[in-house]
Amino acid sequence: MNQEFDKNVMYKFFSRDISAGEEQRLLDWIDESEDHRDIFLSERKIYNQLILNIGEKDLVDSASAGEYNKVKRIPVWIKEVLKISAVILLVLGGAYFFNKHQYNNLQTLSNEIVLPAGERVSLTLSDGTKVWVNAKSKFTYPALFGDKERRVLLDGEAFFDVTNNKKLPFIVETPKGEVKVLGTEFNVDAYSHSPKMAISLFKGKVEFSGVMLPKPVILSANEYFESIDNEYSIKMLENYSASMWKEGIIAFKDTPFPELIKTFEKYYDVKIYIQNTNLSSTELTGKIRINDGIEHALKVIQKNANFKYQRDSDENNIIYIK
Repeated sequence: MNQEFDKNVMYKFFSRDISAGEEQRLLDWIDESEDHRDIFLSERKIYNQLILNIGEKDLVDSASAGEYNKVKRIPVWIKEVLKISAVILLVLGGAYFFNKHQYNNLQTLSNEIVLPAGERVSLTLSDGTKVWVNAKSKFTYPALFGDKERRVLLDGEAFFDVTNNKKLPFIVETPKGEVKVLGTEFNVDAYSHSPKMAISLFKGKVEFSGVMLPKPVILSANEYFESIDNEYSIKMLENYSASMWKEGIIAFKDTPFPELIKTFEKYYDVKIYIQNTNLSSTELTGKIRINDGIEHALKVIQKNANFKYQRDSDENNIIYIK
């Protein structure tokens, strides 16, 4: 029994850039034994872990160039990658996922991405949909979608560029409700720990069903939906700042000071205590590059808000606004 298989074909399968013949050959090999299945799942896990720092295209190119085995032989390097990248957990459902006569069983294999503060990641789903997942978010998606719908789970914030397919609606399930689309571009902000739920729709139409709504609402292009503590509103989308985080920019307009500080906590993995009560009514507008760091961000908003800040002498990730 041949335990070896072309790693390049596996990577092409993971990135959904694979021919029908290569795909069938891979599935036949997986179906030969439990050992082959375990090897495949192990490679998928490594692929998920590395994609955060290297990117899909680079991983596939590296595999094509024969560089993958070189990476695999350096476990210390992989550990270092994992230290500075987000944690990805491979969630396995069912005891046997692959059978050449039951291709749809691949739907039972799902991937869960859990991002800590300060991390972002982009990925392409099996249908070609592109997703950007923001910091402190959890995103779960199947290896392959079924024949009735394309359903993903989000606790946090993500931007979606959905591949159009009228026969298979794309559904984003969040702690606040479900967003159903056919093909569109939109941003969803739905953290389970936050009272806020927001949808920024840039193209197409979406339908949102939530516990705070008496009936589903339909959003059209350039509309913005926001719900806070079960009270919601729909208005025109004034700008595209809601999606600029995926470009590494914090964009804010007439944002209350405490809300902006919460955003800083999400991106910079710090805890900020506001001791200056005069800032509660202050609203700020501007743009800040995330990579410039928390010190730069605070100095930028100091130009329009009267405060001083100090880091905790014992805990460097704690900041006091005075």
